Amino acid sequence: MRRVLSTLILSLGAAWLAPAPAADQASAPAGEVVHGTRVRMTRPAGFTVAQQFSGYLNREDGSSIMVTELPAPFAKATAGFDEAGCKSRGMTLESKQNVSVGKYAGLLIALSQAAYGKLYRKWMLSFGDDTQTIVVTASWPEGAGDLSAAMKSAVLTARLDETAPPPSLNDLTFTMGSTPRLTLARRVQNLLIYTESGQLAGSRRSPFYIVGQSISEIAVEDPKGFARRRLGQVAGISSIAIEDDRDINVDGLSGRELVAAGVDVKSGGPMSVYQTMLFDKNTYYLFQGLVGKERKAEFLPAFKEATRGFKRKGS
Repeated sequence: MRRVLSTLILSLGAAWLAPAPAADQASAPAGEVVHGTRVRMTRPAGFTVAQQFSGYLNREDGSSIMVTELPAPFAKATAGFDEAGCKSRGMTLESKQNVSVGKYAGLLIALSQAAYGKLYRKWMLSFGDDTQTIVVTASWPEGAGDLSAAMKSAVLTARLDETAPPPSLNDLTFTMGSTPRLTLARRVQNLLIYTESGQLAGSRRSPFYIVGQSISEIAVEDPKGFARRRLGQVAGISSIAIEDDRDINVDGLSGRELVAAGVDVKSGGPMSVYQTMLFDKNTYYLFQGLVGKERKAEFLPAFKEATRGFKRKGS
């Protein structure tokens, strides 16, 4: 699971803690359920439901609110929130507060980040317990106006609705066909996680396969170079050496399929790494499989077959 967390949330850490304001305004969750989650919140005026992630967009000013449920203890998921951790990710930590979110302990963090030639401001609310963490992130470009108070108020409306059913796959833009030897373990945002047993706990060398759509709209002009750079960013794997790199076409989409060798940074054990990227207008789909080298012959074909079972809804 550490590989997933490294992809989905910031590795920040403990900065200063201000007195804890009370974020809880009511005992029962209000607002609407954010698709793909069990989180309720009040959608701000001018925002529409995002198609590529769980949350909302305001296309007029470029602001967004993203909601992510993580199957990880709150203390562990937020253990790294500090100035050094922000800086390593190209962000500046501006403030950090303890908050109470219903019955859950939480943190409210203000951040800034330069990206795509602009400075973005962010409010990030995290809360949870020993089994789960919810992260609600509001972002807006500095030139969009003074949105800080409104975005802060928006994230503070978030509550976990424990009566809501687990997120379905109906709102995803794709389906998966046969996934031999792999069982769906969890949905996180628009990402599906598969393991051999269907459980997230297990050895770091156990088979691990993910598929998901890019969260941001992006036009990729150099698919081969883009795919190779993305392969080099696989969390928890070092010394990546490409063994095979070829064109692939799945569901009418062109892409790149790569197979590589690597080393698990924690255990030092040899790993086999599989990655395919399919490109569709201003988005892409990512498929990655990891397994200990000793089981490569068993699971590399499974990763490939699962990828070829991908299909866009409506295609």
